[in-house]
Amino acid sequence: MITALYFDGRTALARPVELRLHDGRLRVSGEGVALDLDAQRLDWPEHQRHGPRVLVLPDDIGGQIHCADGGAWDHWLADQGHRHGRLGVVRMQQSWRATLMAVALMLLLVGLMFTHGLPLIAHVVLGMVPTSLDQRVGEEVFEHMEAHWLSPSQVPVQQQERLREQLRSAMARVNHGDHGRDHGEADAPAWELRFRRSRDKMPGANALALPGGVIVVTDELVALLHDREDVLLGVLAHEMGHVRQRHGMRMLVQGSLLAIATGLLFNDAGSVVGLLSSAPLLLGQMAYSRDMERDADEHAIAVLQANRIEPMVLAVLFERLQAGQATTPDGVPEDVPHDWGIGFSSHPPTKERIERLKAASHP
Repeated sequence: MITALYFDGRTALARPVELRLHDGRLRVSGEGVALDLDAQRLDWPEHQRHGPRVLVLPDDIGGQIHCADGGAWDHWLADQGHRHGRLGVVRMQQSWRATLMAVALMLLLVGLMFTHGLPLIAHVVLGMVPTSLDQRVGEEVFEHMEAHWLSPSQVPVQQQERLREQLRSAMARVNHGDHGRDHGEADAPAWELRFRRSRDKMPGANALALPGGVIVVTDELVALLHDREDVLLGVLAHEMGHVRQRHGMRMLVQGSLLAIATGLLFNDAGSVVGLLSSAPLLLGQMAYSRDMERDADEHAIAVLQANRIEPMVLAVLFERLQAGQATTPDGVPEDVPHDWGIGFSSHPPTKERIERLKAASHP
């Protein structure tokens, strides 16, 4: 037997009662109180290190039973042979080791969802997004970049047209020829090269693939590779890989899915609206994942091989970027800033990329 207080749920009056547990029945008795309850129907309070015990009675009976001495309550139940059905769970909740393991497991699951689940879901969702949306988003991103980072190009129009034609011819060879592969020109996304000069050294020597097929080429990149148009072709082929696989829109879809998940978790629908409204700025600053960069590298290798150019020529780009300077057509060194943005800030390590280029150049 143990003493406690009974609240009937209709008044604030606490009535002293005695509790007896026998043969699966809980009997509650006191002045004006006589209850005979099935112990299996009761939601017994969990064992805790501190605090009172509160037994909430079924709705058809109503009320609560309070015992201020939690330790005495637990000992009483143990003496009666009562075993809480969730005792194992309770013990885990009160174990620092179990709690830390649960937190670690949760972080692992969240990490796996972000690194594997989210890209997979984004790939499925992207298949339902019309390419016309890519073009609308890409134009908004380009307008944002022009307003903040870009100025009109000073590359001669004839040189711009020559570079466009070189890329067009190179893509035609990889689409219809040398390696026995027919990707189908009609299935390839439309693309367009736009030449612009960096403003205030941003984004520097760069080529940026935007959703919808726009590839921005900076004057600084043309200057960096003015004597190596084969290397520049490899860079543009890399960006074409991003265009063909819609990496820009996939990153936006992934960001949207993450915002939706965050909004559901924290009941903040504004996070989704905020992300979508800032899509141009987001895409202008976001780096592709390393897996996407590897895919784009593979596309560049395929294009170079189809055009009988050794993929190792791209190592020249790494060397000049590392040196941080280029030469003018007259051979005079000049500084060329580079701040790789959407296309380059998340590339795999240079050593890994060079090893892949070597393997492709000397099979």
